[in-house]
Amino acid sequence: MINNKFMDTLNSLVENPEKVSMAQLESILIETLKFFDSIRGKLTSEDLDVRSKAMDEAAEMQDKLNQIADKMYEKTGLTKEKAAQILSNPSNFKSEDWETMKNMEKELGYFQKGL
Repeated sequence: MINNKFMDTLNSLVENPEKVSMAQLESILIETLKFFDSIRGKLTSEDLDVRSKAMDEAAEMQDKLNQIADKMYEKTGLTKEKAAQILSNPSNFKSEDWETMKNMEKELGYFQKGL
């Protein structure tokens, strides 16, 4: 089962996405990476039950993240493609926010390489 506090934080993003700061996004990304890192560790367990529970948790988190993304697209009126276009343009951000975004992308890249 996924940590309820973490889920509450994710759900709060959906309620007021326009009020989410870059620091909050960065914190959520870090918590998400920690979650998947712990799952990765559990998936290497020799205990079949531990591995099975880890797969269930990962699937639950994936579903939750997809639901949140869909709600945010609906709430903002953006398509996935339009959101990606906005997020890829540095002129849409303050310079320190753009730097934070780039650092988050780098962290995601490091994590993905470790999978």
